[in-house]
Amino acid sequence: MRRTRRAILTGVAALFAGCGQVSDGTDGPADPPTEQQPRETATDGSSETDTGTDSLDDHTEGPDCQEGTIVNANRFDPVEQLPLAPAGEDRTLVEAAVRDGGAEATSYHHEPPVPSGAYVAVDGRYYRLRADRTDSSEVPALVMGVEWRKGRTAPDGTDVVDFESLPEADRAALRYVVFGGGPERQELPSRGLSASQRPVPYPDGVGASRFAAADGSVWVRWKDREWEVWSDGRTTKDRYTYRVGVEAVADTDEAFRSHVRETYLLARSRFDAGEREILRAAAADQHRECAPVSDAMASLRETLSEDATLPPPFGYSWLVELDDGVYHVETMEWTV
Repeated sequence: MRRTRRAILTGVAALFAGCGQVSDGTDGPADPPTEQQPRETATDGSSETDTGTDSLDDHTEGPDCQEGTIVNANRFDPVEQLPLAPAGEDRTLVEAAVRDGGAEATSYHHEPPVPSGAYVAVDGRYYRLRADRTDSSEVPALVMGVEWRKGRTAPDGTDVVDFESLPEADRAALRYVVFGGGPERQELPSRGLSASQRPVPYPDGVGASRFAAADGSVWVRWKDREWEVWSDGRTTKDRYTYRVGVEAVADTDEAFRSHVRETYLLARSRFDAGEREILRAAAADQHRECAPVSDAMASLRETLSEDATLPPPFGYSWLVELDDGVYHVETMEWTV
């Protein structure tokens, strides 16, 4: 049975020593609320009230289940897993922002080169990033195609151009297509790569481009492979300018852990007995329910949706305190 993710991935993350709201799978108005009876009072003063009258066992996945919800919970150390690890040009940008109190960057993507709200660690200190778009413009571009297949070489009698002999703009354009507009990586596809109709920026114009001037394909020898490259005409591409700033939040690992706890932690007392039962089951292994989900599951999702999420790279994530620590909880809906 092939299962696909249908709604919002949500998560919660575990601190040292520790979802968007999704559909509950029902249609129409909710059932009238039922009277809830206290089950017990916790020693920490929190409420131990049942979320509903049904049992979690009534919602266990069976062979006929067509859709449901999965909850995972894992311990998480924010020092090891929360900060981004930018590389290449992105790392240079972050370091410049820390050193100079801010830096500018350009991108051909709608998203900034580094995400706002994310944390980074530089020289043992922790910072929160902010990226704001300050300008946009159009630059010249070529509509390009590139193909490489393992074992394929240029046709007999065809000149093959060394990559280093290409104009710099063409070298940048080939990297842009092969690496998807991101930083150059060491790894390449092992069997083949094919791309067509890709708008590729030429910010200084296409006048010196060998690809633009060619009548047909240009074969390029690069990284021990022979690439067929062609242009299907000229176009434009949007270029965005961003201002990247940083806010210092901690000078040590322990201070950063404390900052994350104070900013994001959902205390154990926020959850009632039914919600905690789901979270404990997820922490022990994994909790799975068939739709329609239990009252406790619906209540848990509502409780989580009321609080601030963790920043990128976790997307919709929350820090949740359980009996033995703080956990990263991830929920997803699936359907056949």
